[in-house]
This record gives sequence, C-alpha cells and structure tokens, in this order.
Amino acid sequence: MNYTKTKQHISRNSETQRILLLGLGFIIAIIVGYGVADSPNATAYGLTMLTTSSPMPTPVPAQLNNSDPKQGAAAAVVHVTIYGENLPNSGQLYLRYSGNQKTRTAEIDTVLIPIRTNFIDSTKLVARIPAKVAESALQPGYYDFVLVYDGGQTTMVKAYHVLDPEDVNDLYAEAYHLNTTPSQLWAGKETKLSLRVHRLGGQGGTGPFQINFYLTSIAPENSIGSAFVPGISPGGSASSSLVTWTPQGYGDVRIIGVIDAAQNVAESNEDNNIVVVERKITMPLTEDTYPPVVSNLQVNTGVKEVNQQQIELSATVQDNADPDNPDAFVSGPSRIYYVELHWYSGIGGGSWIPVNWTSWLGYENAPDAFDLHPTPGLRYLQAWGADGVGNVSNQPDSRRLNYIPEEDEISAGEIRVYRQETNANQCLNVQLLPSHADEDADLYIWGPEGTLQGFSINGAGINDTVVIQPTDAGTYQIEVEGFTDAHYRLTINLQAECSVAAVESRSISNKTPRQSPAIPVNDSPNINEAPLPQKPIIQSLIFSPWITVDTADLQTQDKLFLPMLQAD
Repeated sequence: MNYTKTKQHISRNSETQRILLLGLGFIIAIIVGYGVADSPNATAYGLTMLTTSSPMPTPVPAQLNNSDPKQGAAAAVVHVTIYGENLPNSGQLYLRYSGNQKTRTAEIDTVLIPIRTNFIDSTKLVARIPAKVAESALQPGYYDFVLVYDGGQTTMVKAYHVLDPEDVNDLYAEAYHLNTTPSQLWAGKETKLSLRVHRLGGQGGTGPFQINFYLTSIAPENSIGSAFVPGISPGGSASSSLVTWTPQGYGDVRIIGVIDAAQNVAESNEDNNIVVVERKITMPLTEDTYPPVVSNLQVNTGVKEVNQQQIELSATVQDNADPDNPDAFVSGPSRIYYVELHWYSGIGGGSWIPVNWTSWLGYENAPDAFDLHPTPGLRYLQAWGADGVGNVSNQPDSRRLNYIPEEDEISAGEIRVYRQETNANQCLNVQLLPSHADEDADLYIWGPEGTLQGFSINGAGINDTVVIQPTDAGTYQIEVEGFTDAHYRLTINLQAECSVAAVESRSISNKTPRQSPAIPVNDSPNINEAPLPQKPIIQSLIFSPWITVDTADLQTQDKLFLPMLQAD
C-alpha cells in the first residue's frame, strides 16, 4: 500500500477575508496607539525610532596555547609558529625573560622584547626570534610570549627556551615523529611502530638507547614493546627499530613513546623525553583494509617556483585491490591532505618541522587552494591520501618548492635557502639586488656534495651576482644571508649555456665567507616528519543493498543489505 501526503488549499470567501483583515488592523492600531504613542521613542512616523536595547557582546579574550619549535640557539634567528584561539590580527607580541627555573615561582618585572610577528589567522601567528637584541645575543633561559592587543593581554609562560649550544645535549621528538605502518589502525590487524628521535647539541655519538612504547599510560601492564635507536651524532636524528603491535578493541587511544627509557644518555633536559600521540582504532567492518597510493603532487599544475603565497595543489590518489585478496571490495579514492614543511636550524644539525597543513579535503574537488607559510624560501610539500573507508596512504608524495616574492626582507644573521635542479653544463645565474643603500645581504651557491661553488659578499647597497656552469648535474643550493637587516630582490635564472663568463667569487675586507651550507644539500623531510591530520576521517556504518536472485526461479529477487564503512 502506498501512502501519500498532499497539501490541501484552504480557501475563504471575500467577505470572510475582509472581516479578518479589519480585525487584524484594529489590533495593530491598539498596539501602536497605546504601546508606542506614550513612549519617548515614538515619533510622528510610527515605529521608525523604536529600538530594542540589548547588552553588548563580551569580547572573547585571546589565548596562546602552544608553539613549535619550543627552543633555539641563543645567536640564531628562529621562526616560531604560535597556536592559539581568538588571536587578533593586530597587537604586539613580546618575549619576556622568565629565568632558568623549570617552573616559574613569581612574576618577574623584566623587559618586554618586541618581536616581529605575522598574523596567519585567528589560530596561528608566526614569530621571528631575533639573533640579537641591542647588539647582544639573547640570554639563555626560558622566555614567556606576551601578546598585547586592544582590549587585553595574554601570556604563554615558559613557551620558548633559548639555549647555549655549548651546554646542550638533548634528545627529543614531537608527536608527529611517532610513525605507524599502516597509517590507519585496524582492530586485529598487525601494525609497526617506530619513533624518529632528534638530538640537540652534544659531543660525540650517544651509543644505542632504548624506546619504550605504551598504550594509554606508562605502566608495565600497558607495555606495547621496546625498540632501539643505534645512536645519534651531535645535531643529528635517527629512527628507532620497529615494534610489532596488533591493536585490539576500537575507538580513540593514546600511544606513548618514552625516549632513552633506561637513561643511558646524560641529557641537559630530561623533561621532554615522553611523546604522546592520539590515534583512532577502527573495526574492520569491510574487506577493504588496503591503503591507497599517492603520486604526482603538483603546485600550480607543475611549477617549482612561485612568487605568491596563494597556490593550488593537486595529486593523484590510486586505490588498488589488495594483492593478497584481489577479489576484495575496493572503496576508491576519497580524501586528500596536504602538509608544508620548513627547515628549523635553531641549534645543531637542524630538522624539518611542519608549519602548515589542511584538514581532509574531498579528492574530487582538486585542485585545492593552499596558502603558504609567509616566510619565503625553500619548503617541501607532502600529500597524503585516503580511500572511501578511511585507509590512509602509508607514504606521502613530496615536492620541493621555492617561494620567492617580488621583494623579501631578512634579519641580520638569518639565512634564506633555495634549491635549483641543474643539468651538467647549464648556466646558473643568480642575482641579489639590495633595495636600500644602507642594507647588506650576501649570496652563496653550494654544489650537490655541499662544496662551495661561488659566493658574492659585497658591501651595503652593492649588487651580488654569482654565475656558475656546473660540470655535474644535481641540486644546487642558493643561500642569502643577512649581514644586516636587509630588503632585497632575488632572481634565479637557468640557461642552456653561459652567455657571460663565470663571475669570480668576491668579498670585501671585513667579511669572511662561510665554508659550510646552512642546510645539508641532500637533506629533505622524512616520512615521519609531518603530522597526519589532527582530526581523523569520520567513518559511519551504512547498509548497501545487494540484489540476490533465486536460481530456481529467475522471477524471484530478494534484497540483502550488507554493512559497509563510509568515510564522511
């Protein structure tokens, strides 16, 4: 039986309508005459000036929550991303010395050091920690971030640690350095855990040390297993061995990694050796547990250099059948996720850190708009993919990009890095044009093996040009170093051959060229140096109809509803 709902038109004769309208007008006249005429807001024009008063909304105060990185060398320019809530697009961010104690015991009346800040959005700021203040390096110790804005002030206590490179030997890792393979955790399905550990400072190698993994809390009964790091040289990093783990149950879980659990390495800071990552274990309600593969990540359909922050990203997500179960259901590509990474050179050998990332985006909507981090120079972009039931690719696809605006500005002691792929015998012509006569930035080019190919370190207001014709193909690293605070324009030209002779490296008497690059030329981000999305893909259980036919009677059909996971 079919049930239908229809709308019945209600009609009235004209006399009834006239009576209703007269009654309604009479009621309005009473309200206006008695309710408004005696009101001080009443006017000859009826309700024109009648207003309803309501309390003004209370402004929501700004809040500073976290920063990355949290430490850097005393004499280095470090870009720090600060995360918060309701951050204003105006105001001033300050550093305030807070002492060397781990916990602050009382307010200290210290000088507020203004620092340059770029507002990204209401949840993110980018601060530039200076190498010097009043011609002196920052005093080692802990510093607060203080944000002063119209209507308020907020503080993040002991948010940044200025380190003396001579006194540092520290092992550390961020949550995104904890890697699982496969990326998606399935209940009852084996996975591999590892942790990439970094070392700040130190003298000589550490020797092997242990990593302990736990589920939920650090307790013997919650142990997942132990791994080992073979040792790390000063300023280096290394990944631990793999630990096999089969998740049970389902839902949100906390995976904990304890660095140097047996305390074999004497560290200057033992308080940052615990890493906690939030993940989700999903029940395998479908046969499709095979991850997709991501390839062909492109910026603006294939460029490797841009002069604007606003770009477009696209990549190919391919979802194939599990080779061990070729007849299994394949849900197909569904989501894509992008990460931007920058080099952090605060102390030691440096490392890549994520500075910008998206949420899961619909795969069918590509190309996707993306706003680069405001700091110009070299960065790497990664793309991760997911299929229709939430399997996440085990590896991202990665692309290198130079962001070179029409004009850049650099602080004294800061180094801006770019990379250019060059074939043998091509001509690489790089020009640095200062924007002001009293400002000075210098230019270097390093070869694929890290050897200095050419430099120009002229004085203030003088153009710097380096022209080389490499005999070896590979990646050449271009660096601009601020001798003073400087504004400049940079051009990188690659030609089939040099139309002019190579320019000899040159300097003025009060400058000595560096002999090593700011970043190892062959260094690029590892897989586990970028975070998976902060919010996992939401999965829901749906029931898909399958029609079955009785072979004895081809006219008989039944519908069978099969449970399937769908990514929302």
